[in-house]
Amino acid sequence: MSAVAFHAPYENEPFRVQAGILAAVVHGAFFGLLYFGFTWQTLPPAVMSVELWQPEDLIAPEAAKPPPPPPPPKKVVVPNVKPAPPEKVVTPEIKIPDKKKITPKPIDREAEKRKAALKAAEIKKAKQEKLAKEQAAREQAERERVAREQAAREQAERERIAAAQAQAARERAEQEAAIGKVVN
Repeated sequence: MSAVAFHAPYENEPFRVQAGILAAVVHGAFFGLLYFGFTWQTLPPAVMSVELWQPEDLIAPEAAKPPPPPPPPKKVVVPNVKPAPPEKVVTPEIKIPDKKKITPKPIDREAEKRKAALKAAEIKKAKQEKLAKEQAAREQAERERVAREQAAREQAERERIAAAQAQAARERAEQEAAIGKVVN
């Protein structure tokens, strides 16, 4: 089979022109909608009212004259007066506690040595306990191993004895069978 047999020639497509026109119309409508846009909400136009007036129309003709200048101030003679003594300032009676004086404690070298020795003794004791536990665990494992070996030896001995007894029983049975044949 050839691939050409399944391919439709481009020239024989029906409605090719109609499809192209429809695509152009749809694209044109889409671009027109994007260009002009649309609004989902409509707001009424805002109304403003403005009143125009002239400031000269409101001023009365008498008020249009400038006011007369004020008279010059008169000189006032002030007698030589001593200033009043300042008022006594009252300070609040807030007592602030004194800061505690931190005195460094004298370093007790002996106590530090005792603590260090005690700590070293605790560490040594912990190591000894750990070693004792490990030793006990090793001894227990050795005892269990010896017990397993002893049990295995006893089991082998029992099996050997049982096999020997079975062999002896077979031999006795054979001897009795041989004696029985000779007697008959």
